[in-house]
This record gives sequence, C-alpha cells and structure tokens, in this order.
Amino acid sequence: MPGTRIQKLTNVLAALTLVAGASLIGSRPAAAQNRPAAAPGDMRSLIASVDSQRLLTEYKLRKTSSDEIDRIQTSMRQVLERLESNSAVFLTEAEIRELSGLLEKTQQTDADKVRVSALESKAREYSAELTRLQNTTSPSEQQRARLQELAGLRQKGIQAANALGQGFQARLTERRETLGQKVVEDVRAAIAKVAAARNLALVFSNEVALYAANDITAEVLKELNR
Repeated sequence: MPGTRIQKLTNVLAALTLVAGASLIGSRPAAAQNRPAAAPGDMRSLIASVDSQRLLTEYKLRKTSSDEIDRIQTSMRQVLERLESNSAVFLTEAEIRELSGLLEKTQQTDADKVRVSALESKAREYSAELTRLQNTTSPSEQQRARLQELAGLRQKGIQAANALGQGFQARLTERRETLGQKVVEDVRAAIAKVAAARNLALVFSNEVALYAANDITAEVLKELNR
C-alpha cells in the first residue's frame, strides 16, 4: 500500500503552489481545447498545472516502492507465523532473534538450515514437554520445578516475540517513510526542472487550480520515468 508520505503527495504539491489571484479559481471551466492559446507575454504562459493523482499512478518508482513494501510486509508476516507455528516462545530472547534473522534471509546456507532446524526442534520439544507435565496427575517435586521453569521460559519468550513484532513494524514504517520521501523529492525536482525549461513562474496542483492554460503532467512524468 502507498506509504504515509506517498499518500500525502497531493497535499505536498498543493502546498508548494501560490494562488496568483481569485480569477484563477472559479467555476469549472470548459474543456481546454475550446480555450484560445495563450499569446506571447500573456500571464497564462507563465502558469501551469500538474495532475498530482496521475503522477502518483504513473510514476514507476512509486509502484516499485509499493511492491517493495508489500514484499517486506509479507516476509515479516511469514517469519512471525513460522515462529508461532514452531513454538519459538520456548526459546531464549537471543535464540528468537537469531531464528528470526535466519528466517528473513532470502538465501539460506546449508549451515543456516541446520541451525534453523535445531532451534525449531528445541522449541517444539520444550512445548511438548510442558504439555506432558501439565497433564501429569501427580507430578513429582522435580517435575513441578521443571513445569515452573518451562512456564517462565514461555512467558519471557512471549515478551521477546512481541518485541520482535514491534521491531518489525518500526522497520516497515521507517522504510515506507524513506521510500515515500524519495517519491516526493523526485516529483518536486522533476516539476522544477520542467518549469525552468518552460520559463514558468508558477506550477499549481490541479487540486488547487481548476484550470491552467498549460498542463505539464506528461512532461513531468517523462522526466520522472526517463
């Protein structure tokens, strides 16, 4: 999904514009092709607009950024689901972090796979042991001590797993913000470059100006996607 900064691009573009006068904003005008072309020196030749929604839709990096966020989110969800399905809460905090890091790897080495298997096996064994002890009718003192130990281990593991999930969310948010800021900066730079080449004094978002003699959206997109 588009990031917070990407979603606010329309507002950012609108905020960058300057309203030259009330005459620029009124009832929705007729189609552009029915308007006479601006004569040389006409103020209209110094003003242009951009379609901010089209920029968002057609800028290739924005789509690439959304795809990357989706991949990261999917990967993190899969890691958390695998940790849960293999009773990783019975591992120590260090082991949970280690297992998570190994599972996040796109390409695991043979050594990685062996380590993952060992950690997951340990966690499942501890989970099964706790279940057996809980179902023991008359546990010995040693069994009660072990039961308490495993219960405590699980509680700490739950806390570690929750912290891991929060860390995942923070990383995802940071990456989304970084990619969103990149899109905003690129769009602003492309608009500035096209405006300079066209000797434009003002560029409005179409969210602000209902009509402008020049629409430079296509030129900005060409600059962005070159």
